[in-house]
Amino acid sequence: MEVKKVISLFENDPMLNLLLAKINEPKTNIKLKGLVGSSDALTLLITSEKIDNPLLVIMHDKEDASLLVSDLANLKKSKITSFFPTSYKKPYQPESIDNANILHRSETLTRILNKETKIIVTYPERTRTPVEEHLVEGCLYCADSKDCVHIHFTITSDHLNAFNKHLNEVREVYEKAYCKTLDISISEQKKSTDTIAVDLNNRPIRNEDGSLLFRPAGHGSLIENLNEIDADLIFIKNIDNISIERVNSDTIEYKKILAGKLFELQDKVFSAIHELEVKCSKKRLREINQWVRDELGFDSSEDFDRVKLLNHLNRPIRVCGMVKNLGEPGGGPFWTGKDHEMSLQIVESPQVNFSLSDQKQIFEKATHFNPVDIVCGVQNYKNEKFDLLRFRDINAGIITQKSQGGKDLKAQELPGLWNGAMAYWHTIFVEVPLETFNPVKTINDLLKPAHQ
Repeated sequence: MEVKKVISLFENDPMLNLLLAKINEPKTNIKLKGLVGSSDALTLLITSEKIDNPLLVIMHDKEDASLLVSDLANLKKSKITSFFPTSYKKPYQPESIDNANILHRSETLTRILNKETKIIVTYPERTRTPVEEHLVEGCLYCADSKDCVHIHFTITSDHLNAFNKHLNEVREVYEKAYCKTLDISISEQKKSTDTIAVDLNNRPIRNEDGSLLFRPAGHGSLIENLNEIDADLIFIKNIDNISIERVNSDTIEYKKILAGKLFELQDKVFSAIHELEVKCSKKRLREINQWVRDELGFDSSEDFDRVKLLNHLNRPIRVCGMVKNLGEPGGGPFWTGKDHEMSLQIVESPQVNFSLSDQKQIFEKATHFNPVDIVCGVQNYKNEKFDLLRFRDINAGIITQKSQGGKDLKAQELPGLWNGAMAYWHTIFVEVPLETFNPVKTINDLLKPAHQ
């Protein structure tokens, strides 16, 4: 089909005519979905011919901008499109000048002044920070019915001012770009959860002023921060596990899948609780006990009676994404046993007694790894918030060896956030692709495609 005929068909499209009518209305935000192939170029081309002012198109990066310029040039041989590179400096060579970029910028500015261009294509000058990528990711999968995205960061007090300053600078940019409202909150790990430090002979260590030395007690302390978040569904991930928007489609898809699995389980749990509250036959009681064994990550040597089963079902739910184990340091999904009961848990290496050969072998043969990709259901069947502190295994803390001021010490850590702090939650593991796990642990990780 000839290009002119394709353009003619697009010109008569009802949705395009609606766009043209709306675009001239003052203070109107328009969001287009479903543009595939060259349909974005066709839409821009026809729109530019129907309105007086030139269109400024900001693409995600230079590669996307170049492809759009090429598509527009193929559709319209006359030069109505101008490319505006956002920097004349070559990447990683701040003192080097890119003469081609200077020429492009100069030509485009001249064409704008002479009203010779209808479409200006550019891309952002700077790269996004990891915090900005978290804002973008939130906009893409977890907006509520009012298009509000609630994001909570836990940070240290040393970075609070800089963090707030950065968020204030970028918040409005992403709200406008994604047509969302960003509700951002911040908390710090509570000093009240710090634990005393001792030397290698278990003697308390003191500061120079004679006071006892206390240290942060690990990520398990954050269960208190989590407990204070007012939400029915909470996604948890580490701040360094983020990728650029161009390659995060798998992450977005599997976030939704994990949440969907949680909603499915929640419906079944709530339904079973309602049954047990009214009346339940012995046959149905056996069926619910078996369903708990099959789907809720728990097993017991004996069936529970109605009261015990009600008590067991009424607890928070977490669905945890797990990636294939490629030797990354950290924990993984395991069955653990206690008092004739078994449950699914995320176990870290400090929790394992490696002096026992069978325990060492089980841990080292783990097929999957915990990337901290967790969706939490923290409300009960009456839409009341659980007190998450009631579902910890307070005996699951660990003692680690650290150093401070050049001296070795031992520090007690509270039960880990996704370990002992969630020990008595319903736990489900779901395999997710490796592409969803993109941590930055060393500077070399920044060279991987997910961060470029």
